[in-house]
Amino acid sequence: MGLVIFLTCCAGVHDPDHPGRYLLEKDRVLSFVKKNMANLSDFVEEHDLSDEVGKKATDEICCTLLEDVMGSPVGVVNRISTSPGHMKMLEMLHEQVPMKLYFMMDSPENKVAFLFVSEDQDVWEHEKEMLEDKKAFAVVADLDKITAKIRQIRFEMLNGGPIFTAET
Repeated sequence: MGLVIFLTCCAGVHDPDHPGRYLLEKDRVLSFVKKNMANLSDFVEEHDLSDEVGKKATDEICCTLLEDVMGSPVGVVNRISTSPGHMKMLEMLHEQVPMKLYFMMDSPENKVAFLFVSEDQDVWEHEKEMLEDKKAFAVVADLDKITAKIRQIRFEMLNGGPIFTAET
């Protein structure tokens, strides 16, 4: 599920005839996958990493970071390891939260939301429908209060990537 959302965010095109639906263009997706697999392969080779470490690198989650580009807010999709502070937060959450986290969204407030996969497969279809409505259950970390709670959130696509906008 995480890979589908990631590909939709990175290579999907909004379908103007069907609100909430995104189209994946085969050539665009293949180009994106080839580029990222080549990057991972180069990284493993450059640092002389074992196959086991290379496999763990593919488990790394992606994120959307809110950045200011020429005066406009932009949701930039990247690997979480590009932000040491967010990576540290992810490591701390992994120690305390039993859920499988798969994507992090930045927000205009000093909060971040980590999407997770439910263990109960019976709710996966409902969670998919929620994502289509730009809603999700997430572990919300409030960086001011230094707390983390499971909340239902809303998100919006902001010039390239999903940004956590509100708790509901």
